[in-house]
Amino acid sequence: MIPDEGVAVDAHVHLWRLARGDNVALSPAMTPIYRDLEPPDLKPRLDAAGVARIVVVQAAETLAEALFLLGLARKFSWISGIIAWVEPGSPAIEEEVAALSWNSCVKGVRPIRDDNRSIAWMLDARLDRGWQALSTAGLSLDILVQNWRELPIATELARLERYQREGAAGGLEIDLLDANEVRRRFPYVGPDVCAATWSKRDGTANPRLATPAVARAARALGAEIWQGTRVTRVEFAGERLRVVTDREFVVEAPYVVNASGAWGNEIAEQFGETTPMFEAAPPNFVTEPLPYFITPALQDAGGSVIIRQVERGNVIVGFYPRGPADRVRNRAPVAPEKTLQSLGDAIRVVPILRGAQAIRVWSGIEGYLPDMLPVMGWSHTTKNLLHAYGFCGHGFQLSPGVGYTLAEMIDEGNPRIPIDAFSISRFTGEVHPDAERLTGEFDAALASAAMRPRTESLQR
Repeated sequence: MIPDEGVAVDAHVHLWRLARGDNVALSPAMTPIYRDLEPPDLKPRLDAAGVARIVVVQAAETLAEALFLLGLARKFSWISGIIAWVEPGSPAIEEEVAALSWNSCVKGVRPIRDDNRSIAWMLDARLDRGWQALSTAGLSLDILVQNWRELPIATELARLERYQREGAAGGLEIDLLDANEVRRRFPYVGPDVCAATWSKRDGTANPRLATPAVARAARALGAEIWQGTRVTRVEFAGERLRVVTDREFVVEAPYVVNASGAWGNEIAEQFGETTPMFEAAPPNFVTEPLPYFITPALQDAGGSVIIRQVERGNVIVGFYPRGPADRVRNRAPVAPEKTLQSLGDAIRVVPILRGAQAIRVWSGIEGYLPDMLPVMGWSHTTKNLLHAYGFCGHGFQLSPGVGYTLAEMIDEGNPRIPIDAFSISRFTGEVHPDAERLTGEFDAALASAAMRPRTESLQR
């Protein structure tokens, strides 16, 4: 039952009946509470406080208690929800979670450990099946946290576990490291770092160096590159397509690839297709040269900073939230207060950076879609037109694989890997924004606009 708006709810109440025998934490020495505490005992106090409904949280580590609490909820309609106990490492965890989630009164679960001084136990890989079962069932996770500094860490731990799980599903070898292992491998990280994922296959590349190298290789294979040239329109030329520029030449070809980044929607709209793409500016700063000590690329799981160091010593820090950009005027400003905040976040992750000087701040213009996926695949209105834009900040990273796949499509007609999820046609119906990433990675105004329903405008 969902309480009406404005109704007071006590969201954490314990109830028990001693004769049931599974509340082992209670003892006769606990005189004030060593007695039955049931709904009739609580109701007068709720009424006096103006509380209309409650959520009952487990007090015993048994599934039998969940049945007892569900029985009380059926008998007393002002019990709006149950937080049940479950053992995430149970051999029958999927079935137990399914049984709990079958009843809509169960809103979540609260697993308990004998030693709750830290939530590090949640990193145990043997519990992965349990976390996955809870996620699939849509049940919330109630965590007992004794150290207040671990409150934001709880969310980040769940994110790390998801990174590892999704990476493993894609064939990547990703280690989940606890606090001790993190400090053994990377002694320079700060005391707030309690866990990490690490992949030995991960790496970085410098776009400033890699892009000219790729251009030289392309020219050696016969490609022509025109810098500082703007495409003004793309049009039909018989069975071919003609690209018209703002200079004194046009190009005709049997195929055109729309890889126009944040400007890709302008090309697509010339052929009756559109997407809810928006542009944003990913801010970065670089420090003075320091002794080389950060060998891997570091990313705060909370999303605040991404840190890497080049061999000559400069530390490059990318940071969130991304801000507004202007693709018409080609401007991507970075607010000074954002840089100051990111300096603090970088020091929190790597304390030795305290005192380092930021010598340059910059940004660029990138195209993003509300679902944080790119547009990639054949046009649905125009023969021999391929779209590949809106890569949400990952274009440089993914470009080798994207280029290979597009070449396959031009040569063979279809890709050898499934890319239907990236089709431009997905925006002809309801848009499904990735609310978690939008709110975590963008300024509030950008995130709000990206999540605004746009169904009607996209179906024109």
